[in-house]
Amino acid sequence: MLTQVGTSDVMERGVVNPSKLDWLLKKHANRTVNGFQFQKSKAVGRIAWRVVAVKTPP
Repeated sequence: MLTQVGTSDVMERGVVNPSKLDWLLKKHANRTVNGFQFQKSKAVGRIAWRVVAVKTPP
């Protein structure tokens, strides 16, 4: 799914930049791509994200 939304935007010197990844996930939250969505999730003391399969309307 990250390939669809732009992994090159979060890479710096071959390493994932956590703040850029968080920005990308926020930007694409709840957007359906190939039947999946990134959704913000609850976690103690940190930001969590989950990938959820969604049914697309016919």
